[in-house]
Amino acid sequence: MFELFDVGLYEGTVAPTFQVPDYVSELSLCQRQLFVSAPTIVRSASTVTATVYYWSHFYVSMRAAPTMTVLSTSYSGANNLTFANTSVDGTEFNLVAASGGGYCIFTYKANASCNGGLSTHRNRCRDPHR
Repeated sequence: MFELFDVGLYEGTVAPTFQVPDYVSELSLCQRQLFVSAPTIVRSASTVTATVYYWSHFYVSMRAAPTMTVLSTSYSGANNLTFANTSVDGTEFNLVAASGGGYCIFTYKANASCNGGLSTHRNRCRDPHR
């Protein structure tokens, strides 16, 4: 097996000084393109059938308004989870809950990468749900 990494091509006779990447900065650049949520719970305690509106902020502002995808859902006394008003800063979830309350547990992905997948920014970010 042959592996090649940490190689660069530079014009001229002097290469720039190597700088170790800053983990926090690199992570922030990745999160501008992809956000995968932890399990999220939206719950209603309403005594009548109601639509619950919930706003969720992304960790950092995305590079563009992302495409939202539900990865998993589990409903109890609720249905019809949808996204609305998605922006670079976050997204709104709407959930129809039955009278007496209901909830939904779900995970989602916000993808703002240039090519619909995640292979940009020096291939350091990987989308595990692709």
